[in-house]
Amino acid sequence: MSLTIYLADLMYKNDGVGNKGMPLNIGFLASYVSARLPGQVRIRLFKDPEALLSMAKSDPPHILGLSNYPWTRNLSLETFKVLKRVQPSLITVMGGPNYPDEPHKQVRFMAECEYLDFYTYKESEQTFAGLVSRLLECGLDVGEAKRAPIPGVHFYDRRERRLVKGEFIARLVDLDTVPSPYLTG
Repeated sequence: MSLTIYLADLMYKNDGVGNKGMPLNIGFLASYVSARLPGQVRIRLFKDPEALLSMAKSDPPHILGLSNYPWTRNLSLETFKVLKRVQPSLITVMGGPNYPDEPHKQVRFMAECEYLDFYTYKESEQTFAGLVSRLLECGLDVGEAKRAPIPGVHFYDRRERRLVKGEFIARLVDLDTVPSPYLTG
């Protein structure tokens, strides 16, 4: 199965502040996942929310991963909401530093984000690749993927009202294991 993944580090239009350059954060994520799952994924990167929404309607992804920074949180959550209404089977993943470290705040964050399926905690390259592998193994069945913790991933079990956390994944030390997003296209 070839999986279509959209990754976005969205920015508000006309704010004059946002980084309009290459979204290096999601570029590293895309290059790492593509190298770990060759031929199994097709990944597109976005900065512009309108371009993302337009493409998602004409060529719907299986997985949508959005960044979570203080300046992108609301835009990312609203994007999940809009696209989940159009495509309920869309698998939503968020990652980034704007996520609490305190367990009770993590529970509240995940419980309040009703359109969010998974959160990649801390470093996301290995975590996201593991999550995508699990989803491929489960035939994109989110319920099946959530039957057991996923290393580095948090998700909220709405039925049991509890946060499920996979074991922490240590930070990558050898950065040469992450292919250059510039050299890999």
